[in-house]
Amino acid sequence: MSTKNTNYLAAAKAAHTFTINYWQERLDEMGKSRYWLAQQSGVSEGSLHEYWNNKSNMSFENYCRINGALALRPYLVPAEKDENRMNGIDLN
Repeated sequence: MSTKNTNYLAAAKAAHTFTINYWQERLDEMGKSRYWLAQQSGVSEGSLHEYWNNKSNMSFENYCRINGALALRPYLVPAEKDENRMNGIDLN
């Protein structure tokens, strides 16, 4: 595996952790539980548990469902224009 591929793998893991933490913060802000999130998103509680504990990768469809339930917009922003707190993760 090349160094670049290794960097992408590390970045993907960091982005996963960032995303789960952000979703948990959002749930806490909303005063909602993962049970509520499962009901709203249609993603099973078991799958959410696996995502939260980094035991499973989620599909893009489930990523979008969870963001939708949490009223979050998963914008795709070019790295050079990224001014949010995810900018600290080297995804390139």
